[in-house]
Amino acid sequence: MKRFRAPSDADFLLERNVCEGVEMFHPAFVEKRVQLDGAGIENAKLSIDPYAGKHVVDIQFARADRKKFATVTALNVGRCLAIVLDGDLLSTPEIREPIVGGNAVITGRFTADEARRLVAMLNSGELPCRVTIASERSF
Repeated sequence: MKRFRAPSDADFLLERNVCEGVEMFHPAFVEKRVQLDGAGIENAKLSIDPYAGKHVVDIQFARADRKKFATVTALNVGRCLAIVLDGDLLSTPEIREPIVGGNAVITGRFTADEARRLVAMLNSGELPCRVTIASERSF
């Protein structure tokens, strides 16, 4: 059996999702280098996507970190952003385009409770919540 190992500059983490009552885990290699931390998030709130009817998380970055977030997203279009807290992979939203205004929307496969938990974590202030680039792999 072939073993998979994370590259030396990445951690191997699992993102937990619940889909129709079934718990599933999605593997991801997450860069160890932190590109943003929780201190840059000014506000996060739960919303409903008016088109898909699914729960989303709206994030607003503090003025000082908007340019940094814009740069990170511009350099990584098509890749996933890993939101990690205390070693747990909370979410891996795909960067679809550069986000230059300081506001972002995280869409995903989360329940209302999972979205609320993510909002609470992001609003917790300067927790060691790292935002890095993830590379998803399917097995």
